Amino acid sequence: MRYQEFEPSARLSAIVEKYWILEGAASPGWECILPDGRAELIFHYGDPFARRTADRVEAQPAAILVGQITAPVCLQPRGAVGVAAIRLRPEATGVFGPVAAHITNRFEALESLLRTAPILDRLAGAGHDRERIAVLEHVLESAVRRAPRPEVAFAIDCLMRCGGALSIEALSGLTGVARRQLERRFQSDVGLSPKAFARLQRVNRAARLVLAGTSLTDVALACGYFDQAHMSNDFRSLVQQSPHEWHRMAGTLGPLFVGGV
Repeated sequence: MRYQEFEPSARLSAIVEKYWILEGAASPGWECILPDGRAELIFHYGDPFARRTADRVEAQPAAILVGQITAPVCLQPRGAVGVAAIRLRPEATGVFGPVAAHITNRFEALESLLRTAPILDRLAGAGHDRERIAVLEHVLESAVRRAPRPEVAFAIDCLMRCGGALSIEALSGLTGVARRQLERRFQSDVGLSPKAFARLQRVNRAARLVLAGTSLTDVALACGYFDQAHMSNDFRSLVQQSPHEWHRMAGTLGPLFVGGV
């Protein structure tokens, strides 16, 4: 698989964390994508992936808005893979209006927000990645309804800088917003509570360190856990695998989408 990330333009950097392109051949197996605290707009200009849930397997829509997820997603690339995607900043989940901020653990067809057929045609017909990124930027500029709230963006920045190891009381003090009010705004704009978002950051960092071959004792210490057992329990809860299983079975796509903080 060819995977490439791109930085947003300055005018969209408050909304977009990364753009990414994925191309290649179908995969024979299922891939596990971990939750990382970011919503995404995904456009399959190639063949859509299959997604497996507890009770069924289904093809994803060609264009989807993936809200915040709190459990791994099982995907299988099929046919010719061609994906162009927008990874939103965590605080930008709700910039398209109420529909985006309230789809935690849901995959919504983007037809509810955009006319996607012309977008997919332009992405498929593009001659190179930069042309596809220009298409994605045009899509965003026409779809965004409001800017992220600065106090939520600042809270996100604080949590990401410390790898999620910050209490809500400390976060409230840093932002100057009362705890309950901050929790409500955070939940509304991000789609997760501050505590849940912080937990995702810690587990994602742990997942990256495990893949790098770091000892579990050192992973726990680096991620701010009280001990290795606490880290392993948190890991199993969110990843639905032990750290050793994740290291052995991460696959091809999983390591690409472990959020970078």
